[in-house]
Amino acid sequence: MEAAERNWDLVSKIAQEHINHPLGNFVYSPFRLSNPDPDMFHLALESAAEEQLARMRKGDKTLEAIIALSPLLGLFGTVWGLIQALSSIKISDLGTADSSGVTLGIGESLISTAVGLLVAIISLSFYRLFQAFWSNQIRILRRTGSRLEVMYRDRWMQLDSCEFDEPQGIIPGEDEYSFINIKPPK
Repeated sequence: MEAAERNWDLVSKIAQEHINHPLGNFVYSPFRLSNPDPDMFHLALESAAEEQLARMRKGDKTLEAIIALSPLLGLFGTVWGLIQALSSIKISDLGTADSSGVTLGIGESLISTAVGLLVAIISLSFYRLFQAFWSNQIRILRRTGSRLEVMYRDRWMQLDSCEFDEPQGIIPGEDEYSFINIKPPK
């Protein structure tokens, strides 16, 4: 982008070469239009940014579901295991060697809670990493888009001022003065 700031024609060329990259696709999006005004240029960048950010967030809902459901599934496994373990207890077996299977069953049932929590913790860690990445990409897209818009508006103003080298005049309108381009007589 630094080299392209000095040469506007390089911007389109560099962006087209990197069109498969999200940033290259974003930068190239307004160049697909033929000679857009600055507002259309802005809209093209804005819609391209939204499209790229939506692509980056594609798996968010799945990850959120895993984070929410894994502890619940682990807890369900624990409750189910406790029900199974406690249902095998007989009053006559309390305090004897026959009740040792119950404690083993309770221990095994707690493993599902630990696994569910472990899955949720790992998923949440990845989710936070992806959120940080997404937030960083937003900053990059905003900064790049703003710089590109400034360059385009500057170029637009230069081209616009070159077209109207003729003297400007003021002609009274109905309620106020209106600016028009006065052409010299031929």
